[in-house]
Amino acid sequence: MRIAFSTTCILILSLTLNIEGQTESTSQTVSTDLGANVSSQITRERREQAYAKLLEGQRYYWQMIRQRSRLNFTNYAKLAKQAFQRAIELDPTLSEAYTALAELAIYSQPVNLEEALAMANTAVKVNPNNFGAHRILAGIYSLKSGINGNKYNSEFAQKAIQEWKEVTRLDPRNAEGWAFLSEFYEKEGRQEEKIEALRKWLSSATPVDTRFYRMVFGGWADISPETAAVRLGRALIKSNRIQEAIEILSPIAADQPENGDVLDALRDAVMMAEPDVAAKAISALEQAAMANPYNYPVVEALIGVQLFVGRPLDAVNRLKTIIANLQASEKDKKQLTPYYLKLGESYLEAENLNEAIEAYEEALKINNLYNSQATTENDVYLAERIFSYIISAYKVFGRYAEAKVAIERARLVLGASNPFPDKQMISILVETGKKQEALQTIKSLRNRFPNDENLVLQEAQILARNQRLEEGINLIKSLMKQKGKPMVPEDFRYLINVAELYTQADQPRSAIMAVTEFQKIAQTPEQKLIAKILLSNAYYQAGNFAEAEKILSDVLQQSPDNPLVLNNLGYFLVEQNKQVDKAVEMIKKAVRSDPTNPSYLDSLGWAYFKLGNYNEAEKYIRRAIRRGADSTEIYDHMGDILNKQGKYDAARSFWQKALNLAMNEKQAEQIREKLRRIR
Repeated sequence: MRIAFSTTCILILSLTLNIEGQTESTSQTVSTDLGANVSSQITRERREQAYAKLLEGQRYYWQMIRQRSRLNFTNYAKLAKQAFQRAIELDPTLSEAYTALAELAIYSQPVNLEEALAMANTAVKVNPNNFGAHRILAGIYSLKSGINGNKYNSEFAQKAIQEWKEVTRLDPRNAEGWAFLSEFYEKEGRQEEKIEALRKWLSSATPVDTRFYRMVFGGWADISPETAAVRLGRALIKSNRIQEAIEILSPIAADQPENGDVLDALRDAVMMAEPDVAAKAISALEQAAMANPYNYPVVEALIGVQLFVGRPLDAVNRLKTIIANLQASEKDKKQLTPYYLKLGESYLEAENLNEAIEAYEEALKINNLYNSQATTENDVYLAERIFSYIISAYKVFGRYAEAKVAIERARLVLGASNPFPDKQMISILVETGKKQEALQTIKSLRNRFPNDENLVLQEAQILARNQRLEEGINLIKSLMKQKGKPMVPEDFRYLINVAELYTQADQPRSAIMAVTEFQKIAQTPEQKLIAKILLSNAYYQAGNFAEAEKILSDVLQQSPDNPLVLNNLGYFLVEQNKQVDKAVEMIKKAVRSDPTNPSYLDSLGWAYFKLGNYNEAEKYIRRAIRRGADSTEIYDHMGDILNKQGKYDAARSFWQKALNLAMNEKQAEQIREKLRRIR
């Protein structure tokens, strides 16, 4: 019985195959006269001799790949090639010998892909079921297709797809074949076929030889079942088959809590799921978190999902249990810091300010930062982070006096030379309508820290709020490397701030001019995208809604999953009461990609408001506020929602905050009118 030539071997790139005296290619010297009469004319003795030569060549081949010496490698390669050629001379129907020669051609230096193609094609003509030859053809066509590069060759891609289909026909559990097919189907937009290929990949045996996949997609490319599961989950999510995605990912997350890719995919699936479907994923994450509570990313994924689906008390109780268990065994209490910070966030989601503050205070205590001065760079960073949470929490609940007390505590911990407390105080002054005092404070702070560009940008914002827009614009322009024209790429960041400030100040024409200037210096795809988004914002502010929508729609055609574009276009549609249901789905997609982004949360809440779902609207905009967004629009939206619910005192409070933050007189007058009309 014949055995297929093994293609399981190590790719040796450092050695060459230079057979002396072989000036003609094997495809030219080997007979390919494979007519119907050839097989009948070959005697049994010649077949046995041919098979013996094939085995001899295989022995030389295995000796070859074990060599470290270039000379020995070359000698064994020469012997192997001669043996395979002799086998074909004795029996031209011995397809395994052609496959063996194709394999050798791949190892030549330089690699002779055309020779390998010729031999592999001959092998499959002799025997259409030659697995090794089909795999070589599939691998070479995949390389030629450019699937992992910029130039995709559809002709070679189709040949590769056909050959990988043959590979999986002959070996239905060939992971490499299904992995390649899933990549090609993805490239060609054949989503259902991709999902089916991924399912087959997931159920396949872990392959020993993944040479071609690594050659095409990089040496670290992985085709393990876990990788297949993540990709299948992502594909199902993309096709809105959420329950199937959760069923695939949940058991892997429970068994492998250290697998961050699985956790990320499962979290994304849950954020799109209905409550009853999400429950299964949450159960799997709970199992993983309790099995390994020291693995904070797992715990964070669980709590993030619970908060997203509106179960903050479950998150609180789970965290309290985990912290209690860790306290009993963890000697270094500082390791509990992220758990306490997440507990504080969970309490805030449950509208429990006092408990949230206690959790944040505990994080300060275990790091010896409660009343002691921070001494290391690490301590300073952590203290700033925790105090920012505390101050933000007080601000969200309108408890500014306590926020100021926290600022003074931060000053003691961080030292007099740290600007953090003053920056926080400036934010409170602006939010409470004390704009002149805020301006004086930031000017004083800038004198102490003249090289802090963020202070310059913040002062420009405050100047604009004080109806001194051009002073703010000139202040930003003073940072530019090139003070006049033409602009230089290094000034891109400042031009963005100029355009945003003009848009916020209700001067869209000036914003359009600014965007036009930095479109000329935009170099990277990211810069060009930012320019288009800012231009659409300016056109929208100018009342040219059609042009604003057109810009974003065009961008979305090229980048259909960009969350910022999805959010902005969705918001534009909502504001005009156009295709609100479609807009909601677009904004939801943006939120799923970044569930803590206050702008995305605000857009979703406002969309629900337009649909008359005031409870959902309040939920998402409160989340946006808790993310520390000092935004006129967000506070204004919350006032509108509370007013609709008959919560007039609360609405008045939020509208007043919005008025304090207003960037232009038109915006301020609209809010004043609401305050005048409220009961």
